[in-house]
Amino acid sequence: MEEQSFILDNRFIIKPSLGVIRDAQTGQETRIEPRLMSLLCLLAENHGKLVARPVITKQIWDDYGNADEGLTQAISYLRKVLADDEKALIETVPKKGYVLHAKVVYDGPDENLKHVHGARRGKFILIAALVFILVVVAFFIYRSRQAQKQFNPDIIPAAQGIHANDTTRENANPDKLPDTVKKVQPDADKVK
Repeated sequence: MEEQSFILDNRFIIKPSLGVIRDAQTGQETRIEPRLMSLLCLLAENHGKLVARPVITKQIWDDYGNADEGLTQAISYLRKVLADDEKALIETVPKKGYVLHAKVVYDGPDENLKHVHGARRGKFILIAALVFILVVVAFFIYRSRQAQKQFNPDIIPAAQGIHANDTTRENANPDKLPDTVKKVQPDADKVK
């Protein structure tokens, strides 16, 4: 296939040469057979316009006699791949043909593909930046609370309270000299 890549409704990236439809929203990639891809390309070339069943039968099925049933199945499969459960993207005009109601972008497919992927990347970068900011803010809040605990004069660490009580108890006994007071011993030279 020589058709140019295109995008449907800023969501589906169509690569006819590879036979691939990629949903940029979900990341799901689906390979479809060449006849289905040719049908989708024909509808895309005529988006917004009625493509008559006889035209499709002639161009895609080479005027094969039982092409009507194959065409109906092909449209059903394309709707499934394009998440067209409401049948709004590919409209059936009874007994006449089909109309593709989608924004089709061909110009500079690489630029458009970058735009579709760039939007996802932009969201990822935004979320990553927000998470980083939240982590930094949480860190500084934690550090400031730790600093308040260390420098708060109303809070006496448990170790200081125990030490103060032990010293008071030792000094409370008048018969016992505190360890910090040196006992004075008379000089042996003066006594003689």
